[in-house]
Amino acid sequence: MEAIQARQPRVLQGDEAGRFAQSRPAQAPVRALLALMLLVNLAASLYQLPLNRVIERRLCRAYYGARDVGLIGPHGGIDEKLCKLDEIQQDLARIQGVMETAWVVGGGWPMATPRLLPKLMHRLPPQTFS
Repeated sequence: MEAIQARQPRVLQGDEAGRFAQSRPAQAPVRALLALMLLVNLAASLYQLPLNRVIERRLCRAYYGARDVGLIGPHGGIDEKLCKLDEIQQDLARIQGVMETAWVVGGGWPMATPRLLPKLMHRLPPQTFS
């Protein structure tokens, strides 16, 4: 049986070491930037979840207010399962698309949009979104 020899790491000398260092870019800043982008996107998506629910409830109330008022509870509540109709979800998707487009096109200024949109929705008639 042959003896297994431990391999010694190869030490780069002179020009070899310089070429290796130049060919391999620094990865730490790239990884840090990707981690930061991941955290920012995660925070934005977590921020939008409650906003989507508020908008969906408003659209749902408007939908059933025009069609079947009996399904609306005494304090204005509606069962969440009833709000999953395609028509309501399409309106919600349309509003989300407008908000996302405003974010991409406008850069940072649409951060005010989530605060303004619910106020605007309560002032506009329900037919505006259907």
